[in-house]
Order: sequence, then C-alpha cells, then structure tokens
Amino acid sequence: NAPSKELVDNINEKILSYDGIIGLHDLIVHNYGVARCFATVHCEVCAEQDIMISHDIIDNIERDFLREYSINLVIHLDPVVTNDLKTNELKVLINDIVNKISDKISMHDFRVV
Repeated sequence: NAPSKELVDNINEKILSYDGIIGLHDLIVHNYGVARCFATVHCEVCAEQDIMISHDIIDNIERDFLREYSINLVIHLDPVVTNDLKTNELKVLINDIVNKISDKISMHDFRVV
C-alpha cells in the first residue's frame, strides 16, 4: 500500500527541521506491518559544509527516525552548491523553464559541473 499523505508530510517536515538540511527529494516508503517500515530519501546539504558535519547530521536523522517512529530510514547525501552566483542564476533560469513547460514536473538535484 502507498504511504498516507500524512505520513509522507510528517517525514518531510521532520527531516527539514534539522539544521543543515536544505531540501529533500525521492522519498520512498515501504510498510510491511507493525514496526516494519523502511524508507529512503535524498537529503540536500550545503556542499561547502564539512563532510563530517553533514554525515553526522544524516546519522542523527536516521537514528532519530528509528527510535521515535520505528522507521528504518536510509539517507543519500546530496551536496548542493549554494554560494556560487553563476550556479544560482542558472538554477533559477532552468527552474523557470521547467515551470513554463508544465506544473506537473519539477527539477531537483541541480548541479553545474
């Protein structure tokens, strides 16, 4: 069964409440009965932040979800450049183009290499 909208919203809200998490996407939840819920998600963090700090944040979130909600959560860390003017301008430009194409699609995990 698909997870309830309430559960998905609660997971999103809880993850975004942690300092250092600037976004998330690709949440997948599998419920196999009482105390047998598994989820994966991609969490965006500032690429400029020390990787040890970002990793610690992710570990704390996973541990908190298991302890507080009995959800076995696995997080993929997505570093996002936030302080580069050109990258930020391109992201806004591309996002505007995507929005003009359709309100049913969106962009995430934007990177300039």
